Amino acid sequence: MARGLRNRQPSSDPTRFVNRTGPDAAQRRRARQAATRRPTAGNEPARARHEERYPAWRDLSDSNFHEAGGQKERWTLVDAIPTFRMAAAIVVLGLVSTLYVGHVLATQDLMARAESLRRENLALHLRANRVKGEFDRASGPQVIHERARALGLSQRTPNGPSLEID
Repeated sequence: MARGLRNRQPSSDPTRFVNRTGPDAAQRRRARQAATRRPTAGNEPARARHEERYPAWRDLSDSNFHEAGGQKERWTLVDAIPTFRMAAAIVVLGLVSTLYVGHVLATQDLMARAESLRRENLALHLRANRVKGEFDRASGPQVIHERARALGLSQRTPNGPSLEID
């Protein structure tokens, strides 16, 4: 007899164990499998050899606690959440992640557009500076004096000494 089964109180169901986790859980599972295992020939199909590994209905019950012998087994959070709520949570999580990915892609597109507009703005500023420089050179005093001389105009000389007022 296995170590975990020695001090166990007899019950109506010899294959039911209350605590499915803990140090002796693996020994209890092996003992239960050995007790329910039937001899198999090597030529039987694999399904027949592994049928005893599927869980029973009592293992899949909806209650959060199993009581027997004064012990309670607490199930995990995933076991306690109903299927509809779990499906709704998965759908909401999928929607949120889809919205997040869409937001990231839209932000990347917006940043690419802003960068192209920034480059276009810089090119227009450089062109405006170049045109302004050409205009300044074309309308500068040196060019105006040269054109005036070409037309036959001369530079005016001062008429006399400058006046000083006391």
